[in-house]
Amino acid sequence: EALNAAGFTVGTPDGNAGTRTVTALRSFQAAKGIDVTGTLDDATLVALGLAGGVQTSTAAGKMPQPPMFLSEAINALAPTRDERNGRPGMLAATNAGLFRSYDPAQGWERLPYSGTLDSRTLCVSTGAQNPQTLWVGTALSGVLVSNDSGATWQQVTGIPTSAPISAIEEDQNRPGYIYVGTKQTFFYTHDGGQSWTRRGGNLPYGDYASILINPQNGDEIFVGNAYENGGGLYRSVDGGVTWLRVDPQDTRLPSQRIWSLAFDPRSSNRLFVGSHSAGIYIAERGVGAAYSGGN
Repeated sequence: EALNAAGFTVGTPDGNAGTRTVTALRSFQAAKGIDVTGTLDDATLVALGLAGGVQTSTAAGKMPQPPMFLSEAINALAPTRDERNGRPGMLAATNAGLFRSYDPAQGWERLPYSGTLDSRTLCVSTGAQNPQTLWVGTALSGVLVSNDSGATWQQVTGIPTSAPISAIEEDQNRPGYIYVGTKQTFFYTHDGGQSWTRRGGNLPYGDYASILINPQNGDEIFVGNAYENGGGLYRSVDGGVTWLRVDPQDTRLPSQRIWSLAFDPRSSNRLFVGSHSAGIYIAERGVGAAYSGGN
């Protein structure tokens, strides 16, 4: 029922995880940027709002209320860890702000922004090497960054606030390399946000809703353009400086609006590409046509 409510149709629930359910799970996981397993693992349950909740307090000095489910839809999830003891956790971007939990069954902590910054959080990223640094993309305040685990926030200069932020990713092996997709274009920095470059050679304007960095080679980056006309998949081998289109522009795919990207966990030579209305494509490295399979 939760998948149906999220817009990933499985039909009438009957208690059995059939082919339609597994396909819907994979599409949902790809759309939320979590591991594409086809199973109801912990990350998927959190994304569906079926695990844990928001820890709230009635007044200063009083005991907190019991954990409640997140009341807002989750726009994006990102793994994190406690820099003090290394325990794993999860960050959840919602329209009510950013939340963090190290145990969803025990509730969630809200990480509020300051002043008049827009709380509608569309995406979030943090690095394994510096988990205290958090990057979030908002609807009207551009990109925000915290260098103290969410205690304080600053608005990033160099990225306009005129367009919502669709995606943000930090290179897990190079903390200073951050990539940002907006509803209009794409930005990158190689110096931790001190300076930003818009787009890159051969990369057109577009809604860059998905960014995927090769964990074995950070110079290789894939981005998905979700524009209805001119959308598609692009690849860079120099950290975003130059780009080439991957999907066959001369072959009309059922949908060129690309919303999500994920590597096959068993092979970095296989890419799962989530489209707007044609399911998931499979892109095989080394194959003549970028898309070697259908949904």
